[in-house]
Amino acid sequence: MTIEDRDMDDQDVTLLLREAAGGIEPGAAPYAAVVRGGKRRRARRWAAGAVTVLALTGVAGTFGAGALMDRPEPVAAETAPSPERRHVYTPWVTPLATVRDGANASELRLSVEVWGAPRNAAEIREQKARMVRHGVWRDRESDPVRPGDVWFSVVATRVGDGRRTVVVSGLEQAGGERPGYVAYDLPGDLVSGRVVVGHVSPDVRRITYQWRDGSSDPGLIQVAGLKDRWFALRADAGRRLRAITTVDAAGESKTWPAS
Repeated sequence: MTIEDRDMDDQDVTLLLREAAGGIEPGAAPYAAVVRGGKRRRARRWAAGAVTVLALTGVAGTFGAGALMDRPEPVAAETAPSPERRHVYTPWVTPLATVRDGANASELRLSVEVWGAPRNAAEIREQKARMVRHGVWRDRESDPVRPGDVWFSVVATRVGDGRRTVVVSGLEQAGGERPGYVAYDLPGDLVSGRVVVGHVSPDVRRITYQWRDGSSDPGLIQVAGLKDRWFALRADAGRRLRAITTVDAAGESKTWPAS
């Protein structure tokens, strides 16, 4: 799905962020950590939930009817998923949007890559080696890697030459007071015009941008490996933002005036 194909008028959407390049617009009270964007600022830390998998144990072989009656019932054994299943060494990749740049006759594919949480020193070392080969370690090296940390990156890949650019990256937030939304501005050297990507907290079901001449409701995408839902939309400097509203599962809404 492309941004241009969405139901809302994304071509006329105004940039939701402050004018600072690589800026961040928190949707509520102070956002304790700074997200690494164009200037690679430190991201907030989010929590990753532990995952377990139940595997049924059984006994191989052929039994008579009597043996089957005497055989104890299989017991469900709790088995810790491997690092591979937890995507510690290879990230989950969720497509976010495709941005067509008519001015430069190019196309960008935006995706969110999520590296699962390592559980011990050995997994941390191997994850670092894999991230170095994947080309994303430079954006993380200033953050000490600890067991339980889930790391995400928004990556823009240019169709044609395959050039990859990490737009923003950070750690999943570890609880605490959270804003309803956070948004990031794509660097201007990637695409003409302005494109915004962002995410909303797990309780949010809808986000609405209220303009002076209408409103837009970008679709929310569940990213594999993260709790938050994400969105992307094209911004047009011709429209002025009045406010941003989020609505949770209970129907309660919160509105933040445009800054």
